[in-house]
Amino acid sequence: MYYPGSKERIAGAILFYVLKNRDDRPYVEPFMGGANVICNVSGERYGNDINPYLISMWKALQEGWTPPEFVDKETYKHMMRNQGLYDPHLVGYTGFVCSFNSNWFKGHRGIVERVRTGKDGKPVLENQQEWARNNLMRQVSSMIGVHLSHSSYEELPIPKNSIVLCDPPYAEVTKDYITRQFDTISFWEWVRDMKSSAMIFVTEYVAPDDFTCVWEENINPVGGTLHGSRQPNKLFVHESQLHMVDTTPPSLPKLRIPS
Repeated sequence: MYYPGSKERIAGAILFYVLKNRDDRPYVEPFMGGANVICNVSGERYGNDINPYLISMWKALQEGWTPPEFVDKETYKHMMRNQGLYDPHLVGYTGFVCSFNSNWFKGHRGIVERVRTGKDGKPVLENQQEWARNNLMRQVSSMIGVHLSHSSYEELPIPKNSIVLCDPPYAEVTKDYITRQFDTISFWEWVRDMKSSAMIFVTEYVAPDDFTCVWEENINPVGGTLHGSRQPNKLFVHESQLHMVDTTPPSLPKLRIPS
């Protein structure tokens, strides 16, 4: 799913470290978002997000719901202003998949005119919404069996001895967390508290001094650069858990999940 902050292009590299010593432990994502990492994991999986509409969409897709072929601009605008009049899963689909760059109701993703590269150079119409829908639908089969929930990360029940991958709003980039500002300081305190019962990895650009970066790669976020900079995505663990992580790099450092 095309999603802000998507880890789709680096999911393989992240999971190389996260799953290396997993055995049969549950895998948990408190900030699942577009599910571009969890869809590449097998076994017992738990996906959570604070946005109830996003989780409603994923649950409906798991149960066989087929999204509309196209949501026009007028319907999009009406739904944005009257979300309670529509089914939650449809609101989730429209708010993300039918929005420009999948930013929650931040502009209708529709049919745009593009200049064709080549000899003729003639403009062509491109259905960007169809492209985004097709990407989402290719993902659905790999989401079957994921236990889905909607809550804040603090309220999420996490099975003991789980492998937890957190992809929170980045401190230097994203401040909004549904209806309130994301409290980065409280988040890192929560990670410290949880490390006694779970193995926790965090993706971020920066982390407190008691966390160690076990992997990084300089890659543009989906949608281009953020604030004109290209900061390396990093994977952190608390220093007390570093001995449990095999940091031997893969033979292909920029490991990718095959498309």
